[in-house]
Amino acid sequence: MPLVQFLHAHFFHLIPVLWIIGYFLKHSSSVPRHAIIWILFVVALIIALIVFGLTLVALTKALTVTALAVFIHQLYKQTVKWLKFRR
Repeated sequence: MPLVQFLHAHFFHLIPVLWIIGYFLKHSSSVPRHAIIWILFVVALIIALIVFGLTLVALTKALTVTALAVFIHQLYKQTVKWLKFRR
């Protein structure tokens, strides 16, 4: 099953929301860095539970959208770092 069909269409809108939340958490002095991904996962899980109810589907979709948000952020970050290094 393609990823686009697996994730509900509205869940792709959650990726930028998780980026914004992660950005503010990263720049907060009271949140440890290792906790940021867990906070993002809990936010995605709460939204998934609201949309899908208490099901395994909600858990897998929350995990997938959180992983996609972190993966895409890392792709961006590493690409920018690589492009700066090449100059």
